Amino acid sequence: MSVERWWDAAVAVLTGTVTWSNQRTRLIVFEQDGVARDPIDSDVVYYVVAERWRDASGRYYAGTYPECLTSDDGDELSTERRRVALAAIDWATRGEDIHIAVEAHCLD
Repeated sequence: MSVERWWDAAVAVLTGTVTWSNQRTRLIVFEQDGVARDPIDSDVVYYVVAERWRDASGRYYAGTYPECLTSDDGDELSTERRRVALAAIDWATRGEDIHIAVEAHCLD
């Protein structure tokens, strides 16, 4: 049996600010520190698959959506600006690159 390698990805740790988050779809808009981007650029959209995340004190959690990405009022949508570090991969597909956060560290 042969397996075709149809993707290539390396993990990068990125620090920045989440400006929009949807807990139901697990999509976030992430502005990486030091990178100027157009706000309608799809490069800022990340899919959060993280099942493990850390809070600002360094405590780990598993099985829940990162608390710092949720709204303070319990809404599934959040536009609160939250500082985070993401362990992320860019998954190069045959169409467009997909940005995936595999772990999140809440910084505030």
